[in-house]
Amino acid sequence: METETHSKVFIVDDDEAVRFATGMLIETCGWEAESYASAEDFLRAHEGDKTPGCLVLDLNMPGMSGADLVEQLAQKAYWLPIIVVTGFADSPLAGRARRAGVRAVLKKPFNDQLLLGHIRQALNQS
Repeated sequence: METETHSKVFIVDDDEAVRFATGMLIETCGWEAESYASAEDFLRAHEGDKTPGCLVLDLNMPGMSGADLVEQLAQKAYWLPIIVVTGFADSPLAGRARRAGVRAVLKKPFNDQLLLGHIRQALNQS
């Protein structure tokens, strides 16, 4: 598979197993994955960062939800394309994320190839 050598895929999900599996999937394509257990952890680590890549984000997390993070990043004119993965694709949180400009909302369990296709498009545009 084609790789994006200077791009990074950031994963934000409170479920450790999902973070691990998604990271492994992404790394099999030659992309670098960086994982966070919460939206707050991601924000602390990347305040002012301009690393090219994309964000794969869960919506339903304790503390700051994925939709809250998307809205906060939109207010800051954040540079990364965002792909949401959630067990609740029809929830109000998913609607908020869509209105804030995410590239895609995928329902868990998601199709690996569909996720990778969205990541590939996002990385090509980031």
